[in-house]
Amino acid sequence: METPPNLRALTFIVLVVPPPPIARAFANLGTSRQDLRPVMEAHNEGGFGSGFVVVARAPQRAPAYVVTNQHVVGLATRVTLAREGSKARVEARVLHVDPVYDLAILELTDAAMAEFNLIRGLGFAKAPPRDQDVVVASGFPGIQGEPSYQVTRGYVSNQRVLLDVGGQELPHIQHTAPIDPGSSGGPLLDEKGQVLGINTLKVSWREGVGLAVPAKAIEAALSYVEQPRDQSARERAQELCQLFLDNAVSGAHAYRMDRFLGAELVAKEGARSLWLLPDDDTNWLAEFLVDPARVMALAVGFRLRRELEGLRGSSCNPQANEKELTFILEAPGPERRLVFDEEQGSLKLVGFTFSPSTGRSFLDPKKSSGRAWKPSL
Repeated sequence: METPPNLRALTFIVLVVPPPPIARAFANLGTSRQDLRPVMEAHNEGGFGSGFVVVARAPQRAPAYVVTNQHVVGLATRVTLAREGSKARVEARVLHVDPVYDLAILELTDAAMAEFNLIRGLGFAKAPPRDQDVVVASGFPGIQGEPSYQVTRGYVSNQRVLLDVGGQELPHIQHTAPIDPGSSGGPLLDEKGQVLGINTLKVSWREGVGLAVPAKAIEAALSYVEQPRDQSARERAQELCQLFLDNAVSGAHAYRMDRFLGAELVAKEGARSLWLLPDDDTNWLAEFLVDPARVMALAVGFRLRRELEGLRGSSCNPQANEKELTFILEAPGPERRLVFDEEQGSLKLVGFTFSPSTGRSFLDPKKSSGRAWKPSL
């Protein structure tokens, strides 16, 4: 009989600080807006989530990976891994961020495996869960601001919930195993310790409801990381550039441009793009206080869509004799360039010259009051 895996040893704390461009943008916001300063300083101190170890299958790859949520790593290209009961801290590269599901794959090198005395990882369940199956959740929710290990049990309450993510209906597992802030990125397992999914969301307006990305999506992300690239960086950049154009012209909402934006571009244009966020029932101020980088990326994505939607008939022409991946859009008016580079294991848009942007966002004081808002923390 196979020994159940040691969940304490295979569930990791993922410590994340903003990448330098985002940290500078937060500091600048705190300097120019004293009411924002405590919030920005808190975000620059960093945060944490959970992750778990799986063993690589391709022999040419690193021996193992840590799987976590994209919203845990944010725009960071490197994070720090820690484990309960160990003083060891290991830096890990972000190898891949899934553009559809809330997933990130981190590298766990030979040296890191030795540092944590690891010889195995968690395996995947052979079949998806069914309603009323027993499930186990493992992770590091916080106590007094510090990660604290937690393992809980529950049941599958809906084996296939469809969530609207950027216009796509994606299946998730709904379960009743208690999870809390900091549990994000931890595994959801069956009673044998086999991975069924990754915990990504707690539904706050319903009692005892957690949602997990299914194992099938995790395995697809791992397969992407392990497969060799059959395209050059320039070919992939041109494909992404054309996809940007096609999506903006069509007006489709299924393609989330913010997921393909580099940290430098988000840092540079994020604050001045906030006024373009849709005027819907979203409390953008509350969202910004929780995750300002994500909200800034969304705003830049909407702004990029607006800039590109009038360029019907344009094409992405690679700039000659340039090492960087620069593309020129042939269109009336000022020359438009898109510059791409590798971040988080894939190509991201790192440069674009936007038109001047002026508008009032939720960070601006209301004209009627004449007073700046003060965040309540």
